[in-house]
Amino acid sequence: MTTRAKKWALGLAAALFCTGAAWSQETSSQTLAAGDLAALAGSTTDGSQVAFPSDAEIQQTYDLIADYHAKHLAELGVKLPQLRKSNGDYVLSALTLVYLARGYPDVKTVSKSELTQFMRQYVPGINDVQQARHLAAQSGWYILSGTRKDGRDMEIQPGEYRLINLEAAYPGFNSQRRVDLSSPDYWEQLKAAYGYRCACCGSKEGEPNFNWPDTTTVLQKGHMDPSQALGPGNLIPQCVKCNQPARDFWVFDDKGRVVAVANPQVIDRSSESIQFRIYEKLYRKYGGRDPLEIEEAAAAAAEAEETEPAEETPEPEIAPESEAPAAPIEETISDELDAPILF
Repeated sequence: MTTRAKKWALGLAAALFCTGAAWSQETSSQTLAAGDLAALAGSTTDGSQVAFPSDAEIQQTYDLIADYHAKHLAELGVKLPQLRKSNGDYVLSALTLVYLARGYPDVKTVSKSELTQFMRQYVPGINDVQQARHLAAQSGWYILSGTRKDGRDMEIQPGEYRLINLEAAYPGFNSQRRVDLSSPDYWEQLKAAYGYRCACCGSKEGEPNFNWPDTTTVLQKGHMDPSQALGPGNLIPQCVKCNQPARDFWVFDDKGRVVAVANPQVIDRSSESIQFRIYEKLYRKYGGRDPLEIEEAAAAAAEAEETEPAEETPEPEIAPESEAPAAPIEETISDELDAPILF
């Protein structure tokens, strides 16, 4: 090849390269304009690719959700998360809700892995997205979960979520769970407030248990705090499968979540590493003191408080009233009429 031909070939290659680069840059700028993330794709539940929503679409979908919330869900106690924090960052629970509501009412089932990929555009290190589950059980959004097995009729698989609608709360959700504590029908009212579902696993009374499909769900009275008497204000409906293994080991809140340990035997069942971490925390809390010494000191302090006589508070001396001359009637009426109006 002659020198002239070589130069011509190199020039053509350079031109093609520049053209390709310019086309690629133009396409990229069109897709990611204004900080949008529309070009960032993730896998759907059927393995196909889907473009993640842009910032504009996120805002538009959130506005739609907020409108439905104001019309139908606010009065039910369903909680609407803010879209952004004070520093401008997105709130993850709001992003999850937006992603599940894309195209509403024509929504689709979304996998946990797809949600995680979407969230990583904003929080790169996130690995386990739990917001969808919490939005349903704790905030009241009508989102079904395949893991919770309340979407079997719609063939929602474990690890998948689907928003059902924006006009009703999650079945059994009641932000206040108002029940008449003095009513003889308290137990029935309480079960109704929970939608006749187990507070812990969500299995519905009379239907197959979510975790043991071969058994029918039977609801029992479960302690919230085993150290207190079982009764109004201290019980939640639990299925047999959740109530019996729990025994008296845990303290539950009214949503069936474990919030504290009720029996120290739980520690014996824990691994050595967990036991050591518990020991380390308690050692630091009590300064390495002997437990018997701590108990004796607490008992002595309580006994001293009971036997210590209460200090007598001297009665305040009442100064003799000074006799003031009576004001004329005309002057009193005039003062009242001239007084400023306070309400």
